[in-house]
Amino acid sequence: MEYRKIGSISGTHGLDGQLNLHIEEIYSGFLKKNAFLFIELRSRTYIPYQLVAVRKVHQEFYIASFKDFDNVDDSKAITGKSLYLPVSLLDKIQQKLAPDYLSSFSIKDTHTGFQAKIEQVFESAGQMLAILKHENKEIIIPINEHFIEDIDEKKNIIFLNIPEGLLDIYLD
Repeated sequence: MEYRKIGSISGTHGLDGQLNLHIEEIYSGFLKKNAFLFIELRSRTYIPYQLVAVRKVHQEFYIASFKDFDNVDDSKAITGKSLYLPVSLLDKIQQKLAPDYLSSFSIKDTHTGFQAKIEQVFESAGQMLAILKHENKEIIIPINEHFIEDIDEKKNIIFLNIPEGLLDIYLD
């Protein structure tokens, strides 16, 4: 299996085994309770570890707890190691972000409850954008990994954390 580096463990945090993580922003959506991150313990030997808790501290910095690491001594053993995800998982996510696939979905903002059907999806300057129609107004919203909170494939809804103020530009 092939893996892609998403970040690293920069140090311990406290005495109960928590770790400081530096994760590239585009992969932040994978940092969820019970998710598995892979640590390269030896050259090309990737071991999965389950996240028990994770919280964002600042931009690309997180404090996380992994299952089986409940004291500072255990955590020190993996400090400085790189974190990885399987490329197959990342590719599956990328396929779900393909324009043809997304055009049958609606977008729902997790903060305001705003919801609208996607009319069109296109790429501009390397970023995926969705055109929504709401009350005869055209709204353009970026769709990327750090805004997506969840995808309900049965109901065809993408739950987004739309940046504050973006909808106001179109709706006011």
